[in-house]
Amino acid sequence: MNKNKTYLLGGLLVVLVVVAYFLTADTGTKTETESIPAKEKEFFTLDSANVDRLEIVTSKGKIVLVKTAGTWRQTEPVDYPVTSTFVPPAVGDLKNFKLSSIVSVNPAKFESYGFHDTNKVTVTVFEKGAPKGTIVIGNAGIGASQSYVKRADKNAVYLADNLLRLNFVKEDIDGFRDKQIVAVPTAMLKTIDFSYPDESFTITKDSLNRFTIGSDSIQYSNMEGYLNLLANMNTQGFAAMGSLDSVKKFTAVIKITADKVYELDLLKVDGAAPYYLMRVAGKPAVFRFDENLAKSFMKTKNSFLGK
Repeated sequence: MNKNKTYLLGGLLVVLVVVAYFLTADTGTKTETESIPAKEKEFFTLDSANVDRLEIVTSKGKIVLVKTAGTWRQTEPVDYPVTSTFVPPAVGDLKNFKLSSIVSVNPAKFESYGFHDTNKVTVTVFEKGAPKGTIVIGNAGIGASQSYVKRADKNAVYLADNLLRLNFVKEDIDGFRDKQIVAVPTAMLKTIDFSYPDESFTITKDSLNRFTIGSDSIQYSNMEGYLNLLANMNTQGFAAMGSLDSVKKFTAVIKITADKVYELDLLKVDGAAPYYLMRVAGKPAVFRFDENLAKSFMKTKNSFLGK
């Protein structure tokens, strides 16, 4: 009886050893999370103070951001100022991200982590004009500030901490561009001239900060929202410069005299979804926005007078 029990326990031990072997052995392509060898934990090292160029490629196209004399500017696909707060977080992520685990080395699974042509973003970072490295970013991870990343030339997908996909991918190709149209200082405002096809009028501010249209006074509450708009007027998007090639005359002009003269020329483009184009003297852009935003710019005389 004891002999049979010994055989039984011995057989059970053999089964457990075999099961343990198959659970722990490297028997093929791995798709589960695993630790990272020390030599693979860094894609590249950066001195963020010396980073002076980012090349970002998405399905929407290629964007090139360049820092000159301490200021970031977009140089491709158009040369234009960028929103000053957008680039430093991207540079900071490239310097500080950490690889926490390998999630897959199976190319068949890469699309599930966002590595397909319509979703992935490829970022190349430069220091003092020389390339330092490239990273490919897939989907956002489950945790805060996590993203799935891979090297451009390796079949391994990693989960990275301290790297936010949204710092590199904007809604459209113009996402990094500075969307400010004008910033008119209220304290220096003198006049606003409105010229529409059906009416023209001028708002004047006197030395006591009172606003009038001719002999009619404007309540400050009717001016406040417009003054706030002028202090930081932003566009919803941009149009190609060629969109103005056939324009002979703009349908509306708003001329603001303050610290300098700002002239805003507006044109309505009819269609199934009407929109407006705006040209501003001294700005290398054509701004584009919808009718709702246009109404906030192109107020009527009666709206200011509360009629």
